[in-house]
Amino acid sequence: AKAAVPAGSAIGYDNDQCAALYADRMDRVFPYDYPVMYWLKPLISPGVRVIDIGGHIGLHFYAYRQYIDGLEHVRWTVCEVPAVAERGRRIAVERSVSQLSFTSDFSAIDGHDVVISAGALQYIEQTTIVDLLRSVTTRPSHVILNKIPLHNGPDFVTIENTGPSFSPYRSFNRQKFFD
Repeated sequence: AKAAVPAGSAIGYDNDQCAALYADRMDRVFPYDYPVMYWLKPLISPGVRVIDIGGHIGLHFYAYRQYIDGLEHVRWTVCEVPAVAERGRRIAVERSVSQLSFTSDFSAIDGHDVVISAGALQYIEQTTIVDLLRSVTTRPSHVILNKIPLHNGPDFVTIENTGPSFSPYRSFNRQKFFD
């Protein structure tokens, strides 16, 4: 897929332009968020550690805290590409949010109670969610996945034009994914 990207175009989300995307989604919940909130809400208690793979600049944390009591007592980590993680850190400081942190290291999943990924697994080139979970010493008790492109044919990779860049985008075979 990368070979098909137009010459001179940025590839992936690790750039300032993509880090600036979705500012209009801060503090907003969309219909596709409700399944995640439904499964997440009963898991929230003081000290719970949530890691949000591909959570951009903390969009899920900021939006969900309006509807899920107790998120102020949760340690929420967003695992993102470096440019997006850096922007997220700056916004958290501006908003005086201390329970939200950012990393670009997938090994940070280790020891978290809940893993969330909503609309990001298809962009991860290096690994799969199964490999990520197998790679940690202490696996999470709960994994909440949403917005995953599944279909009945073979896995394939295409390209998504995000505006500022082009991103390889995987579509997964439904049965293989669940197996």
